[in-house]
Amino acid sequence: MALGVVAVLLSFAFDGHTVTEGTRLVTAIVAVVHVGAGAVWGGGLLMLVHVLWRRHRMAVPVRALQLAIRFSVVAATALVVAGVAGLVLSVIIIDSLSDLWSTPWGRLMLAKVGVVAAAGVAGAYNHSVLIPQMLAAPDDPDLSSVFRRAVTLEGVAMGAIVIITALLVASAS
Repeated sequence: MALGVVAVLLSFAFDGHTVTEGTRLVTAIVAVVHVGAGAVWGGGLLMLVHVLWRRHRMAVPVRALQLAIRFSVVAATALVVAGVAGLVLSVIIIDSLSDLWSTPWGRLMLAKVGVVAAAGVAGAYNHSVLIPQMLAAPDDPDLSSVFRRAVTLEGVAMGAIVIITALLVASAS
């Protein structure tokens, strides 16, 4: 499985902006890092949503606090890495700053940044508000429910990010 993941990530080094923009090696490395970090964040988030809802439906104790603490660190790191790599890719791709508001691709990029920022704010809220509340009351089912809904909203944002990314890729070809 790990080999398959590596193969998929490396495929981004041979297509799209990697081939057409900037220094190919640098662009390839940054693209693979961006996609890899985004996959860690998005995949982890979707798995967390799945586990929280499945345990809720089965009336199994969630232990949301442990899941929240573990995922929070991974998500924050992956989001920062994906964001920095995305910024570097954008600098490589766009010709001028005005391209962000004067071209369809640029407007899609701004939309993606906005949705990523909203998801990041939601994650920061979970980390700085919900997790401390859950630490103070680890067995509170209401807090577990709030966390489950908050993470689900982040998952919806991730879906929007994937859709916008697909539109970005399509508009770049």
